[in-house]
Amino acid sequence: EMLETPGVSVLKMFFSVQMTVFDLAPSSFTLGNGHASLVVPSGMSIMNGSATQVVPDIPGQSSAAVSWIVRGDTPGDYSLSASYGGLLDPDKWPISITATTAKPIHVYGPEALKMIVKADSSIYSHLPYRVEICLQNIVDVNMYDVRVLLANPTSSNTYIFQPLQTLGYTTASIDPGQTWCTGTYELLSPNNSQLDLNQSFVEQ
Repeated sequence: EMLETPGVSVLKMFFSVQMTVFDLAPSSFTLGNGHASLVVPSGMSIMNGSATQVVPDIPGQSSAAVSWIVRGDTPGDYSLSASYGGLLDPDKWPISITATTAKPIHVYGPEALKMIVKADSSIYSHLPYRVEICLQNIVDVNMYDVRVLLANPTSSNTYIFQPLQTLGYTTASIDPGQTWCTGTYELLSPNNSQLDLNQSFVEQ
């Protein structure tokens, strides 16, 4: 799924979340009947099954781990927490612990990309006006499946595209600090009036 802003969309971010439980008791004491639950705030979703998972029995001086795949649905900062509950043999003592992320997880959307529009410096009657859209990744993570899509003009627009114009362009990823540019858009004012591109982006 995509996070979108008018004209630009990016693949939603995915995170691997793991909880590891250590049994620090002597080897004869086993943590059993264990379950771990992940609490995900609004704006994120668990993608692989239930928020609560069975944890294998943990003999003393060993550990066990469970994991989840979490998707960021809305840009922002999120703190996650996970809890574990089990019984410590041989006397079935109830054990419970809660862990939280050391620092918030940041979910980026299209705002991670700075838009740069390269356009002809002059416009002439009956000649195409050329526009190129570039996106610079201004954050420290890769942005994947980046798409730019312009709208077909309507009767109220003051421009038209050249007949074979490609409206959408896609790149697999943009690395941190890197810039990717679309192909060239060629526009023409059908009535030789002023070009108005305010409605040129697709809003989804």
